[in-house]
Amino acid sequence: MPKVLVIDDATVMRNSLCRLLRKEGFDTVSVGDGLEALGAVGAQPPDVIVLDLNMPHMNGLEVLERLRRNLLWRTVPVLVFSGRVDAAAAKRATELGATEVLQKATVSAADLIDRIRALTNPPSLEAAVAAVPAAGTGGGRL
Repeated sequence: MPKVLVIDDATVMRNSLCRLLRKEGFDTVSVGDGLEALGAVGAQPPDVIVLDLNMPHMNGLEVLERLRRNLLWRTVPVLVFSGRVDAAAAKRATELGATEVLQKATVSAADLIDRIRALTNPPSLEAAVAAVPAAGTGGGRL
């Protein structure tokens, strides 16, 4: 069962998201601020992190920067999921290594689940090879 760490200071949002994820078969851990997040990742690294940007003590961009500096956590997919994401924050999150940046009001629950599921189930090598056109089928030139 893939583990998702939900980092959001809004208790209602955090609890709702965890309930939804558990219903969809994910194991969840949730924390309310950036400092708690780093402790949770250190205790048991998740398969995916859902990260709010606007939090007390340490904002989401600072959390993301610290995650990406640590060799053990550098490759954990981070989906930024925040209430207000301006262009500068989205750009900075991407530069820091966010896998995706989403604004809460513009994403349905089903779409969010699909995106998290895709991050926890990367395509297999076999699927990638099967997607490449066979030689001589007009799939392109070498």
